[in-house]
Amino acid sequence: MSFPARSDSAAPGPGQRVAAWAVACLVLALGAKAALLPFAVSDAGSFLRWVLRLGLVVAQDFCFVLAVAHLAWFTLALAGRGPAARGVAWFWHGVFYLLGAYLLAGVGIYRWAMVPLELRHLWLTGGSMVVVSSLASATGWFQSALVLLGPWLAYQLAWLAVRRLAAVPWPRRYLLAALATAAWAAWVSQQYIQHNWRDPNRWERRIAQSAPWVMVRSCFQELGREDLLQRLHASPAGSRQGANLPPPRRAVSVAELSEDARPRNVLVLVLESVGAEYLSLYGSPHRTTPCLERLAARYGVVFERCYVTAPSSCKSLYSLLSGRYPRCDWGLVLRDQPRLPVPTLFDLLHRDGYRTLAAHSGYWSWKARDRFLQAHGVECVLDARTLAARRLNSWGVEDRAMLQAVLDWIDRQPQRPFAALAYTIQTHHPYVVQSDRAPEFVPEDPTLNRYLRSVWEADRLIAWLVEQLRRRGLWEQTLLVVTADHGESFGQHGQRIHSFALYEPAVRVPLVLLWPGWSRPGKRLAHPVQQVDLLPTLLQLLGRPVPADLDGWHLWAAEPRRVVPLVATGNGIIFGARQGQWKYHYHLESDREELYRLDDDPGERHNLASEYPRRCARLRRAALGLLLPRHRQTVAAAPEPAVRESK
Repeated sequence: MSFPARSDSAAPGPGQRVAAWAVACLVLALGAKAALLPFAVSDAGSFLRWVLRLGLVVAQDFCFVLAVAHLAWFTLALAGRGPAARGVAWFWHGVFYLLGAYLLAGVGIYRWAMVPLELRHLWLTGGSMVVVSSLASATGWFQSALVLLGPWLAYQLAWLAVRRLAAVPWPRRYLLAALATAAWAAWVSQQYIQHNWRDPNRWERRIAQSAPWVMVRSCFQELGREDLLQRLHASPAGSRQGANLPPPRRAVSVAELSEDARPRNVLVLVLESVGAEYLSLYGSPHRTTPCLERLAARYGVVFERCYVTAPSSCKSLYSLLSGRYPRCDWGLVLRDQPRLPVPTLFDLLHRDGYRTLAAHSGYWSWKARDRFLQAHGVECVLDARTLAARRLNSWGVEDRAMLQAVLDWIDRQPQRPFAALAYTIQTHHPYVVQSDRAPEFVPEDPTLNRYLRSVWEADRLIAWLVEQLRRRGLWEQTLLVVTADHGESFGQHGQRIHSFALYEPAVRVPLVLLWPGWSRPGKRLAHPVQQVDLLPTLLQLLGRPVPADLDGWHLWAAEPRRVVPLVATGNGIIFGARQGQWKYHYHLESDREELYRLDDDPGERHNLASEYPRRCARLRRAALGLLLPRHRQTVAAAPEPAVRESK
């Protein structure tokens, strides 16, 4: 890239415009990273340290912009003059505009997701328009206008500067020296980051990544990505024999039932994005669930340590309904294999004459979940598309309207036993609060406060639902299961929302079984369980046979499960396991390990992996030995044609 001397009458060349766009993008990158970098400045020394940190975190962006600029200048030089050259020039105008816009958008992306987006993240959203309200909540009108207009305004200012500088003859050696200096500075900054900011969840390390480069790199990686899971299949760690674990226990303790009574109906209430640690029922300092606490003390059995296998709505729902572990890759059974021949709770009970319903305040068509439900024994599918209810946002409608629709469906044939799934949406980001009576829990953190208030409203809905069942004379006959599809993160370990990690806020969920027929209501059980354990338990409580090929144990098994396997597929594939007080994370693509002792370190802050390598090896073998055989079996089933998702 050079700035040749020209007379005042000479027309500006395309190289100058490339230079102007490069300068504009460099300025935008600097401003974006300055907005993200914590500005704790009290004196000249702290200001100098902040400036040095800014140089470190912006280095990758600078290198990426300069690389794009040189590529643009090279292609323009090859194009020469004429219509083709003008087309190439306009192409690069568009590229630089999008680059500048993405650099600015990175501020909102980092603050919302706390990671730079990759192609797989866009794939995880499904391209659905339901995410509009979540994105809108993270960016106001000013931020949106800045992203749209900022690149062009920066270019206009840079163009004025470049035209003045173009009159100065810049020797080629100066330009080469500048490029070499930039490359050297980027290398030095990367070395400093790797050796001094070792915690991968450190905020400065996160924002030091160039968001545009991460997205471009992920596109190429997806084209030629090695199937790491396939490599694991052939390893000893991928064998169930290596796990040395007992088979699932499914014997129900009759002591939990009063006089051999059994529930006649089952209603599973799945709370969207509700982690156990945010419920006062589970020790939260915020009184979010007073109603559930009273109900659990009088009618409930509370499982203190219930885990989802994966912090993903679709994977969690599949495990909950089928009693099987989900796929360990970015594939989804609900979307990619909706007719996979696995019996679900609905299949098994529908054959025995049960009415079956799946109701959702959101859209079942997201990720094509409706196709899976309709192919697996669900007679009636209700969601935001079919419910006559007020639309809250792009995610769906009011939860109370959905629950009222469930009750209306029950009222049509109250004499027949039923199995119903009710799936809420208001506790999903951006967290809808409708009642003015909801308490203010954490005013200094508006997002967390809004979330806790939405959980408080969900708690009141549970009490309302129980009262409605009582009025219909169905409460004594109905087992109400209260759980969640996954948890939610609010900055712990540098995480937000869910799907990206296996830390406790994302994977530990409530599990409360409410029914007046328990012999010892109010019981709290501390042994670890998983949502795959729910299907065999429900079938036995209802007096129905349990399929042999399940991964779930009975929730009251005489010998509790030794290992709870976990997997996440957000940023990368992460396997995990909980055994007793130990919690283990294995990052497949980097081989990084984390080990925590939760009784001493419930926040998972002190990584003990280097101190206990043998324990890490045992837990890795156990997690892979449980999850990979089921993954292999599921993937081996014939794939089905992909469907286009709609809202």
